[in-house]
Amino acid sequence: MGRRVSVVQQSSGGGGSSTMRKDPFEQPCFSHFGGYYSSAKGWFTLDHNLNMSNVMLGGNSGYSSWTCDNNSYSTEFSNNFASSGFIQTQGQPSSNSNYPSLNCFVGYLGNTAFIGSSNTGGNNTPWITGEGNGIDRRGYAFRDVGTLPGETHQDYAIFCTFGGDFRVTRRNANLYNMGINYGKLPYTNIPDGWSSQMYGTCSYNRKRNKIAFMETNDSYTYQPFVWSNTPNLRSYAHTGDWYQGQSEQASARSIGNSTLAQYFATSSNRSPASGSGSYAQATGKPTNQTTEDRQRGQLVLCDNDRLVMFQMIPSYGSWTTRWNSPSVDGNGNSQGSIRTFSWTTSYGIDQGHRYGSKFTQTSDGRYIAMFCAAYYYGAGLMCTIVRVSDGKCLHTQWQSSGNTISPIPFGKSDFLMCSSSNADSGYGAQFIVFNCDYRFGNSNDNDDPSMVNNYDDATRYCFDHAYYTTSYPAFIPAMYDTSLFNTETSDVKDGYGTYSE
Repeated sequence: MGRRVSVVQQSSGGGGSSTMRKDPFEQPCFSHFGGYYSSAKGWFTLDHNLNMSNVMLGGNSGYSSWTCDNNSYSTEFSNNFASSGFIQTQGQPSSNSNYPSLNCFVGYLGNTAFIGSSNTGGNNTPWITGEGNGIDRRGYAFRDVGTLPGETHQDYAIFCTFGGDFRVTRRNANLYNMGINYGKLPYTNIPDGWSSQMYGTCSYNRKRNKIAFMETNDSYTYQPFVWSNTPNLRSYAHTGDWYQGQSEQASARSIGNSTLAQYFATSSNRSPASGSGSYAQATGKPTNQTTEDRQRGQLVLCDNDRLVMFQMIPSYGSWTTRWNSPSVDGNGNSQGSIRTFSWTTSYGIDQGHRYGSKFTQTSDGRYIAMFCAAYYYGAGLMCTIVRVSDGKCLHTQWQSSGNTISPIPFGKSDFLMCSSSNADSGYGAQFIVFNCDYRFGNSNDNDDPSMVNNYDDATRYCFDHAYYTTSYPAFIPAMYDTSLFNTETSDVKDGYGTYSE
């Protein structure tokens, strides 16, 4: 497929309009961070062509500048938190619980330890957040966020707490923190179909106008419920208006009377607990451990109504299960464990809500990667990637007690598998491309093609890093306009060829 070029309508400032060409591949893709508090720190940002988008390095130019150590010239966070492990890369992820290179810090909302870069400003550079407290607050969002399969406009997010408090807002972890901890965002409680909804285990398929929630009896038994005819949640996220279609009034209104709450209060929108159109309870989980695998997971509602759930099982590994579609497969039965990985000690949200499994998805929403650490808090990798069109799955595990791999969206339909391997000795930042269309097209369902092999051989000596000696990079996904990859008006086969507007 050729390069996609989007035409963006812009105001001319005089009542007319003009058009410009926007190459989505020139948007920031990710940044990698390196540094030590007494020496240099900085970020390198690359675009989707793997060209340098921006560089930010520490200096000592004056008060309130970005300096590299904890002195009085630094900005507030640099001054107070410079020695914090949350902004250090001198050690491997290994058994450390703070380093920003942990793969449990990376997901759909960016990196827990950094406010991510964006293509809306001129800098395109991430920034540190406040040591443990700031990271802890942002961690709620990373724990509770759900998937958006098939979504091309990924500028919003959905969230669910244990017990079914549901929120939707723009794609920003700090906004969610204000909502969950300080009551600054509206929410509605999802009525139970059987038991209690789980942390983050929800999935909104806007193409199908359906949203799925996983419910549990809090004793390691699970049953999904799918709601049909779902209103446009993106609209609710951006407007903050939960009373869409209702007239304004002077007196206070209850959130229970909002149009979104009324939708969820209509039980006929929800799949039944049993009988025709229902999904069965899950069986086949290999073992039971902690809150992470009792009350939390990642869920994908596919275009054919199949459901895929991934869970980290602390100090065991992970498992992936899948439900048939009541309409496509003739029943909504669980297929049991379609992949189980087991290895050694690992930790989830019982050690803090910033830990545990995460997910991310391609810019076109056609593939969703669900993953967790294989060792302790964030080393190694256990991963399932789902093809949204039909629920086909590929899996991998990387048993490393030192370094980690973090999946990051790349281009329109691919992931980068980014390694925390030491950038010293001229190696630089290291990663490989996982081409989803190619890998899924050349693999059978439930195959285990390596997603992480040869990352160091592929990219050593090519991508500079912001620290001059031992450094295990932290990768930070950028917040870019995914719709530009999906609203093309021209398919240019050879660069920027001529086209008509």
